[in-house]
Amino acid sequence: MLQEATKLNLTIQILGDAAVLRCSGRITVEDSEELREAVLAPTQIRTVVLDLAGVSSVDAAGLGALVSLRNWATESGTHFKLMNLAPLVEEVLEITNLKQQFEVCSVSEMLDLLCRAIHEPRMAPPAKLSSAPIAARSCCA
Repeated sequence: MLQEATKLNLTIQILGDAAVLRCSGRITVEDSEELREAVLAPTQIRTVVLDLAGVSSVDAAGLGALVSLRNWATESGTHFKLMNLAPLVEEVLEITNLKQQFEVCSVSEMLDLLCRAIHEPRMAPPAKLSSAPIAARSCCA
């Protein structure tokens, strides 16, 4: 029963050409493929935001899924952002030196992104990012 309560739960909301995925529970080896499929499923999306406020833990496979999604976004020209890092998730990202490879945005930055996605959909695609590790930066920079 405890395992069911902590299983990954995803809620997807599409706003213009942006997708917000609210994640809760655990991101583990059992759930990492489900997360990848949920992010890759929507078409015509230029911005993907993962809201990780409800995530209770993440294992190595979960970290691998996040890195894989970041790489996919870089290659496809899609903005990929993390938001509301749960304290444990933030700690794991810092310990593994992965936090600086993701764009982490605040609620106000996410609202600005979503507002632009709704009012300016399908404008010129975002600039292609280099394959070098992404330094920590503001979402809207």
